[in-house]
Amino acid sequence: MTTHDQYPGRLAAVGIVFISILLPYFFAAFFISPQGGTIPDSARIYIFIGEIFIIVPSAVYVFRKQFSIKRVYRLKSVSSPAVLWSLVIGISISTLGDEFDRLISMVIEPPDWLAESLAFFQINSFGEFLLIVGALVIITPVAEELLFRGFLQTTLEYRTQDVTKSVLITALAFALLHMNTWWIIQIYLFGVALSYLSWRTQSVVPGIAAHMGINGLSLIFSNLEPSQLGWYEMGNHVSVIWLGLAGAGVFYGFREINRMFSLADRQSRTIIPAESAQDTSETKPE
Repeated sequence: MTTHDQYPGRLAAVGIVFISILLPYFFAAFFISPQGGTIPDSARIYIFIGEIFIIVPSAVYVFRKQFSIKRVYRLKSVSSPAVLWSLVIGISISTLGDEFDRLISMVIEPPDWLAESLAFFQINSFGEFLLIVGALVIITPVAEELLFRGFLQTTLEYRTQDVTKSVLITALAFALLHMNTWWIIQIYLFGVALSYLSWRTQSVVPGIAAHMGINGLSLIFSNLEPSQLGWYEMGNHVSVIWLGLAGAGVFYGFREINRMFSLADRQSRTIIPAESAQDTSETKPE
């Protein structure tokens, strides 16, 4: 296999991601009442299973083409401090996103379906705790980061040789997966941050950690009553103390990531351009 064949084509990658985006909704469609009823609690497990399957189309493609799994999905280990700082970044941008959502709510009335969608993540039993936490905090971040920041972004960086364009397109595809018009801006900005982590570190691990932080904090707040948020809120807004800590978390988090993954050694941080690849260098799938 030549070096040229180590990554999917752009159209193939985009098409596979499009199919993957539809999979969770394909699963959900079986459990939505044709009379317009809501999805029953018993169906949540099947919808979460749909999230697991978003990685399947790209995985099948990678195996069939005998690509390097480590290379295409950016499966590279990073240090514990890098993981911890990425987790801090995720929790911090989730907090800032919460305040952004509150500011938007002052101008635009939140739609009725928003409260219903949040109720879908309410935990009412130990079984639901295991299901929802396992799905949203563990499975979903891993599957989505492998698909978007691994498979799609890595392919776009290699094929276009334009990191900025690759990051923006990947973040857009990530936002489309969630199909939530109310949170579209926040999700897109989250996607940009996660894509930056993937490019800077050349690994999906920091993005997974940050994604876990985002989903974990969101899940906690989805299960707290308004009366339980006095320590966090100031009126109808996030307390300036927590906003200050979140701002510091984002600033110092990215500063430390940039320090640990310096661009001085540019060759180790950049995918080999297609035009300079050596056709004669044979590599085997890892």
